[in-house]
Formats: sequence, C-alpha cells, structure tokens
Amino acid sequence: MRRKSGTGLAVWAGLALALPLAGCGDDAAEVTCGGGTRLEGDTCMPVEGLTCGDGTHLDGETCAPDVTCGSGTSQDGDECLPTEGLTCGDGTDEEDGACVGTLACGSGTSQDGDECLPTEGLTCGDGTVQEGDECLPESIVECGEGTHLEGGSCLPDSLLACGAQTHEEAGQCLPDPETLGSQWGIYTAETFDSSGDDVLPDTTDHTYIYINTGISFGATATKNGVHVFDYDAVQDCIDDGDGCPADNEFLPIASAEVDTPIPEGTASTNWSSHALAVSPDGQWIYQAFLVPYSRYSFVDYSARFPQPATWFYKINARTLLPEKRIDCGGPTHHMNIVNDRYMMTECYSEAGVFFWDPENDDEVVKVFPYGKFEGYPYLAFESPPMEFINADDPPRYLAVTVSSHNNTVTNAAGETEEVPGYVALINEDTMKQEAAPAIGPFGIWARFSRDGSRLWTTSADDDTVRRYDLSLNAQTNQLKATLAAEIEVGPGPYGLELNADETMLYVDDKAEGVRAGQTSVHGSTVTVIDADAGSDTYDGILFTIGLSMDAATEPHRPDHMYLGPDDRMWQCSNANQSCQVIDPDVTPSNGGVMTECTRIRTAHEFPACASDADCPLGLACDANGKCGGTNAIQETIECMEAPILATLRLPDADEVPGWTVGRGDPHSVVWVHYDANGDARVIQDFVRHE
Repeated sequence: MRRKSGTGLAVWAGLALALPLAGCGDDAAEVTCGGGTRLEGDTCMPVEGLTCGDGTHLDGETCAPDVTCGSGTSQDGDECLPTEGLTCGDGTDEEDGACVGTLACGSGTSQDGDECLPTEGLTCGDGTVQEGDECLPESIVECGEGTHLEGGSCLPDSLLACGAQTHEEAGQCLPDPETLGSQWGIYTAETFDSSGDDVLPDTTDHTYIYINTGISFGATATKNGVHVFDYDAVQDCIDDGDGCPADNEFLPIASAEVDTPIPEGTASTNWSSHALAVSPDGQWIYQAFLVPYSRYSFVDYSARFPQPATWFYKINARTLLPEKRIDCGGPTHHMNIVNDRYMMTECYSEAGVFFWDPENDDEVVKVFPYGKFEGYPYLAFESPPMEFINADDPPRYLAVTVSSHNNTVTNAAGETEEVPGYVALINEDTMKQEAAPAIGPFGIWARFSRDGSRLWTTSADDDTVRRYDLSLNAQTNQLKATLAAEIEVGPGPYGLELNADETMLYVDDKAEGVRAGQTSVHGSTVTVIDADAGSDTYDGILFTIGLSMDAATEPHRPDHMYLGPDDRMWQCSNANQSCQVIDPDVTPSNGGVMTECTRIRTAHEFPACASDADCPLGLACDANGKCGGTNAIQETIECMEAPILATLRLPDADEVPGWTVGRGDPHSVVWVHYDANGDARVIQDFVRHE
C-alpha cells in the first residue's frame, strides 16, 4: 500500500531582518521591515494587533499557513500522516490519509464503500429488468437455483403458490406423491401462521377446558368459535367456595372467532361447528364443520348443498390461531383421539372414517371408507383395550353408528332406499368390521364400559337406549354383540355417559330428529338408567333430571354428556348456550329435590303403526300409519331438580376479549392438563381409569 504525505506545507519567514552591510552611522544601509512589522530604532518590531489573513494564523511574530489534515490522518509537525492502524476495505486504497475507491463501477452504478450499487433513480423500461448495473430484456434473464422469474424479478420459489394436492419443486408445481390420504382425497388445502400471544396464563400444574361453539340451534353467534375455561378455578369454587362468580357461572378466559368462508347464497348455518378434539399432547385443536340435515349421506349433500364445508381446521391450542385447513371431500361431524396417539373423524365423503397422525404432519394412517358401510357413518367411538379378548395384546374397536333418519338414505339416482340402522364394530388393527348389531332408527351415540364387555347406544327416532353384551365368537375368533336390553327414555336421546363407578348411565333427552331438530329445541331432561349389573333394577330408569321445569318456555336441548376428571357429569346444552357440572352423588334418595317437569314429544319420533297398540304414551295411530299424526304432545313427569354445581356459559358479544359475535351453541368438552414440568396431556376417560 502506498503512502502519500499530507498537504504540502510552505514554510516562510514572516519577519525579514535587513542585516547591515557596513558599519553604523550615516553610512549604514537603509533598513526595510517586512509585512506586519515596523522599524523601531534600528530594529523591526511586530505591529501591535497584527491580524493574519484567511488560511493563516499567527505563529510567534509570523503569519503561518493553517494545516488541515484529511479523514483518517492526523498532524505530525508540518505533515498530515495516516492515523496509525488505518485499514481500507476491498476495492479501496489509502490516499492522503483517506480510503479511496479503486473499483471500476459500470454504467448506472457508483461505488459505495467496497460495492458497486445501482445509481439512485435507475429505472428499467417495460420488458426489461435490472441486473447489476444494466437493464436487460426479461427474455434473457436467467434466475438462479431456488428462484423463479415473476414480473421481471427473480423471486424465491417459496413464494410460488401451488394448488391442491401439488407441491413446489424447483420453481414448479408438481403432483404430490400418492399417499393413503391422497387416495381418498384428503389433503392440506391451506396453511397459516399460528404463532401469536399465549392465551394460557399458567402452564405449570394447571388444567384447562376447551369447548367449541357453532352457529345453529338458536345460537346468536354469526361465527364458530373456540373457548378456553379455567378448570382449576371451577374446582376451587365447587370444592372450597373460593373465587366463585355470581351463581357459580363461569365465562371463558380466552375466546377466538373461527372465520369460516361462506359462499354467496349459502346459509350460514350450513357451516356450523359441531365438535372439536385436541391432540394427545395438548398442542393442537381440530375443529369439525358440518352442514345441517347431517343424517343424510354424502350423496344428499351434493344435491342439497352444492358447496358444503368439506374441510376442518387445525388450530394452535396456545394461541387459538389456525395452523392449517384440511380437506377430506365432505363435511366432518365429531372428532376423537384413538389409541392415545391418532386423531379420528367421520367425513361424509368417500373417505368415511379415517385416522391421522398429529405428530407427523397430519399424515392419514388408516381409512374405513364410506363404501364399506351399509348406510352412512354418523358418529364413531373407540373402545378401551379389550383384555377379555386377548390379555397380552388387547385389541381396540371402533363403534360406528350407521343409519339415517327413518332408516332411509338417498342413493346416487335420487331414490330413497331402506337402510336398517346398526352399529359397526371395527377392529382397529385390521380395520375390518367384525359385528353389526341393529340399533333402530337414527342411531346416534355409543358408549363402551371400561372393560369393553358392554356397549350402550341411543336411537333418536324411537326414543330408545340399547345395551349389548360383547364377547369373542369362538368359531370366527371375532367380536360378537348380543342385544341385552332396550330402555325407552325421553324424547330424541343423543349423548350418554357412565358415571365413575359405572352404576348409572346418564342420557341426554335432546329431542333430536330431522323435523324436531329444525323446528324445535324442546329437549330439557336427562334420563338416568341403572347400569349396575348386580342391581335388582338393572337396565331400569332410576330417575329423570329436569334441566328446566318447562321445556316449552326454557328449552335446553342437552347434547353431549361427559365424565370429567373430577368424576362429575359435564353436560352441554345447545339451546341455552352453556355447559353444566352435575353432581352425580345427588339422587332422589340422597338430597335430591323432586318436582314436576313438562316436556314435549313430537309424533314423528315414534315408529310407524298398524294400530293404537303400536303407539306409546297413549297416542293414536292415524290414517297414515303414524302415531299421533303430526301433533306434538306435552307430557308432565316427576323429575328431580338438576343438582348443578357450576355453569360454563358461552359469552355474549363483547363480553370477553376477542369475542364479538354473540353466543354460540356448545358441543365438545376437552380437558388438557399441564404437569409440574409444563408438559401437556389430554385427560381421557379410558386412559385415566385403566
């Protein structure tokens, strides 16, 4: 590196002394003083108040030039020398104490430090794109690996938007490799960024409750929702009386509206959420969407709803923001965990019932397709490990209720076909059906005992709960189901659940059914059945709980029933948009308050008749072979006031942060517990009681 001196310094004598050339006296030479001095005697002295001109300064009795050193230099005597340690970057060199560029920048660029950057204001015309310091035609621009040309620029391939069942590869959208999911039309339709603020205030030794809400059954909400309640706060109130709100009525600590795209001309209730489930590790919520008239086959959906909700959402359980939208070709109804690892849903499409792995990018791992059912799959439930079949490697089974309202479905030709209702018992290991006992018209719910030896189902259209004894068929080495009891309960039974010691079975009298489901919400009772096999009243009705005293003026429409981690009964009602915690220890003989309840039955809920003798409750058989014709009847029964310990009420608009759309109708309840290490796990009944 070459070094140059600083600015040249011209040193000159500001004071000129004329030395005598000869002796003194008259003969002496004349003395001449320089600028800024005057003769005093025979001496030149500075003029008082001497002022130096521009670019100079007084140095003793002399006006000397100013010294100005450049950047990166400092004055050393009469020189400007580089500051010690000055290092110039690539493309530059030190010159006069400064780093000066040595790059040869092309047209349209200028050197900035050690780079040639486009000159500000450089604009390329139509059909061209700037590349370096030149404007080149788009046709000759070559984008590098991992980029593609778009609008004259080379953009990363990650910005390329590929369609359904395709993926980006080297700047192209290519078909996805065939998977089990793609074989049945199941794929990720859209992804989102679910990162955001954590809605859970404490994730150390704490339990939360997740509840979904829809926009049907009298809801005032215009959007579906996900809500989080503080389970520990509810327990503190019930057990210790601590922190109880008015009337023990709790609101969620967090709520999120789930935007559901509704096509123009489609009613909003065609897109209502009827369930959610949470992955076993507590990290992901899966929310199902269903159109009404769900007791029809997927063929009916194509005719009645040209644009049904054919997908479900995956939602971040910590932020309540969507992660992805998964399409399965038809509406989804309920969702559950299976085998303590996978998720399961019923999709009303060719896919039928399928499992997917939430820990492996939601890969589909098992399918029992629609075409294997003799009807349509309404709801699917998993058994505990069946140790009575194989103690060393007990299998698990699915119980899938299969039927349609009045045992009919519409085929592809638009014709009505008779389809007897049954429950499909499917071995999870082989995904083969091993038994199919009949369950009556419009079978809905199924519940296994915790040892897997008994199964209960509800049938809405004949108001009946059925119990089956399960065993191993020695000839076929497959599961065998034997009908053991039929119990007539309240109108249109839906959900059912066993209490902790399996001595009582709680049944939601929802008044479910096609016409009842769309024109009335009059369910208001819970029927309690004796489930103790050693009891003298086994399979008999023990008592009826009145959620309200008058179904016509205060309907509840009880829908889902759960056994909570506290061994209490948690029941959700669509029509009053709340979930109730019911004390199972209160019975008519143990503190229960008895009264009268009025409830409504609709005539269509009873089977066809040939004579009055075929009709229950004293109804007459009309000329069309219907019990009671088209008239609804009102009945008054003895009931016990509901022993409600606490209520989880869904919020009105603007009642909690993040919720602006009114009260939704609740369905599913899921408990997620965080341990002392902050690790989460869903609390499951069969797992908890094994």
